[in-house]
Amino acid sequence: MRGVRGWLVASVAVAACGGDEAAPPGNGSGYALTQRPPIPERVAAGDVVRSIVVFREDRTGPTRDVTRCGLATVLFDGVVASTVVPAGLDAESDCRFYAGAPEAEFQRMRWVCAGAVTIEAGPLTQSIGLCPAAGATVRYETTLSTCGTLSSERRAGLASVDEGVMGDAVTDLSAEARLPTGVTITAPSALTVATWPASGDLDVQWTSADATSALVRIEPEGATNPASTPTILCVARTAGRVRVPQALLAQANFRTMDARVRVWSYRDGTTMAEGGKTYRVSGATSSSVLLQARR
Repeated sequence: MRGVRGWLVASVAVAACGGDEAAPPGNGSGYALTQRPPIPERVAAGDVVRSIVVFREDRTGPTRDVTRCGLATVLFDGVVASTVVPAGLDAESDCRFYAGAPEAEFQRMRWVCAGAVTIEAGPLTQSIGLCPAAGATVRYETTLSTCGTLSSERRAGLASVDEGVMGDAVTDLSAEARLPTGVTITAPSALTVATWPASGDLDVQWTSADATSALVRIEPEGATNPASTPTILCVARTAGRVRVPQALLAQANFRTMDARVRVWSYRDGTTMAEGGKTYRVSGATSSSVLLQARR
């Protein structure tokens, strides 16, 4: 969503949700969001996480613009609790600062062998193998070969059947991920590249219709190692706006570096697979602004 680091996008996570979501409000902003984002920040021992996200990400930068589509698959049992805890938090804004990105903890969990998941969206048909070897680094986000009709129709079919893979536990997945409309960021700047404000909270505003949850993520530009990447995560309670507290920005020292402020907008639903487990299946769109260090 940057995938699960960028996090984001057909999401199937075990959650206390029953059935597919009713059509969310059509407004682009200003309405109460009904869910938290599909990919968990922290995991408790015993958690059953089944989350699949189909996403379309518009990534803008100083040298090029890129539209990237992908599939995030977070399918594991929590054999141990996350040890990464926020270095700072603000309950009022629902924001947390982590010294290292929390999804680095995912590697410690017991991942499910799903054989493969096939995604279809118009001319896009792609099968992605999902059966990690014991002890191997798990790849939970895959960039798709094309976006197909994800931009125009905003939906994708997902399926996992018996692919003949030893240990395949997911042979009955059939679902549709629906995406909200694209994210248009209007603050802290409508420009794709801007400079950090000198002081105060960071007001992030955007529009994206048909969303049920949203997330604002801030991290250094060009970060590659989740375990050593300072990250601020804010869960939006109202569509279209998050205020990131000055205290957390100062703790992360973000104003002194080039940092990407990314908004993820999710449209969440559920389905049943793996012999009766609840899978959270979501579509997501994302956009970002690059805030350059104050010189």
